[in-house]
Amino acid sequence: MSARLGHVVLVGLPGAGKTRAGALAARALGRALADVDALVEAAAGRSVAELFAAEGEAGFRARERAALLEALAAAPAVIATGGGAVCDAENVAAMRAGAVVIHLDAPVAVLAARLARDGVPRPLLAGDAAARLAALAAERAPLYARARHARVDATGAPDEVAAAVCAAARARAEARVIDVRLAGGRGYPVEIVRGGAAARVAELALAAFAPGTSVAVVADPAVAATAEALAAALRGAGFDTGAPLPTPAGEAAKTLDEAGRLADALVARGLDRQGAIVAAGGGATTDLAGFVASILFRGVAVAHVPTTLLAQVDAAIGGKTGVNRPAGKNVLGTFHQPRFVLADVSLAAALPPRERASGLAEALKCGAIADAALFALLERCEPADLADPALLVEIVARAVAVKAAAVSADPHEETGARRLLNFGHTLGHAIESEAGPERLRHGEAVGLGMALAARAGERLAASDSGLEARLRAVLARLGLPDDPDPWVGPEVLRRVRIDKKRQGGEIELVLVRRPGEAARRRVPLAALEDLVAPAAPQRRQAPKTL
Repeated sequence: MSARLGHVVLVGLPGAGKTRAGALAARALGRALADVDALVEAAAGRSVAELFAAEGEAGFRARERAALLEALAAAPAVIATGGGAVCDAENVAAMRAGAVVIHLDAPVAVLAARLARDGVPRPLLAGDAAARLAALAAERAPLYARARHARVDATGAPDEVAAAVCAAARARAEARVIDVRLAGGRGYPVEIVRGGAAARVAELALAAFAPGTSVAVVADPAVAATAEALAAALRGAGFDTGAPLPTPAGEAAKTLDEAGRLADALVARGLDRQGAIVAAGGGATTDLAGFVASILFRGVAVAHVPTTLLAQVDAAIGGKTGVNRPAGKNVLGTFHQPRFVLADVSLAAALPPRERASGLAEALKCGAIADAALFALLERCEPADLADPALLVEIVARAVAVKAAAVSADPHEETGARRLLNFGHTLGHAIESEAGPERLRHGEAVGLGMALAARAGERLAASDSGLEARLRAVLARLGLPDDPDPWVGPEVLRRVRIDKKRQGGEIELVLVRRPGEAARRRVPLAALEDLVAPAAPQRRQAPKTL
């Protein structure tokens, strides 16, 4: 059992098997079963039916709330609730805050047959039980969808349902959820999981979008199978979702022409202002989808399912969108925050080593500016370790936490707190634009930019001596290029001079004093070449294609 697993709360209609399957799940998880209806009856000395008759539904619900809160305050248990527990907003808030909430769901005909066999009086099903049950199912479906963390098919035998409950609870316990908190009570979750992306996206969509919303999946063709699974899960959850809309692979997606083509396809699909986009793929896909979502009908909802490590730790989080122009990367862009981000590290673990390493550069950046423990973790990682999903969950979660904190403090880069995330990017973007995507990945260029920024920091006495060597050693250990000198020439410096962070004759660099501690500093453009020049004169050689 995961050490992170606390209470497991079962919700669902009468007949879903919350008590029977719950007892088996509790035994398997090594904990007690707390049946809320039984707790209410024990405290009152009367049956649920008698309490309904004497106090009405309102009186029973007050007792039910007290019993549920008492169970949640006790030692971790499997808690079986009554079918209507989700009707109380206080109950839902308490369950979601203190437990993994699992919805046991089955067709109404299955539930009605079970209830007919057990013969237990159900006050809310008096009369035509099947018709009343169907009405309750329709009424409570959105309540269950918003309360649950996971759904389990309760059609099978109790032992099968219990096994599914245990699996869902463990998977949720292993997930990491980091909130991006924005002004006005807005914000969104970034959830990091190991597998099960499609089912979880459907659950998050039910909480984020109105039932029946038109939801379009936009995807890089490289993840076509994942995109099809997402679309099927969204359709199964009741959303109007057609076949995924493909985008070009990589940076070729980030053009105004492609943005226009995607917008036309979405309109032709029938998406309206109340619709939503779910983007699946790397950072180029999430950038393009976010950009289109921000301008289509003056803004529609978007959610991201980043499938590369680079997108999971950086591009999909924070609301920055953009397309490229000949002048440079992301010259045209907007801020448009997603409704949620779901990062499945099992997808990143399956990436080719070079693609995985490119994402690790952005994680290293987060460690360098704000999390010394993450930096140290990457320093001691062996390359073979980096395909381990458990390790990737930790790396991604720590990197996301750094970015979420910066975005929460400065969502539109107005106060400067978020600009610390630009460590390595001012020079890295220029190197990347000059080299082109065929020769250098984004993370590779950022790594080289970090090495140069560390060099500049040392020469300005703003960084500890030896920081450049330390950074370059980690880059090499992660399988990234670590020598920036062959990549930096006059054209790269020219690109820096038109960077959007330039002001007059100065450019802003993020400099790291030591891992976990960073600051912004403006430096004269005239001094930049000397700050990043090699320590000793040497003949420049053309960089090798990696």
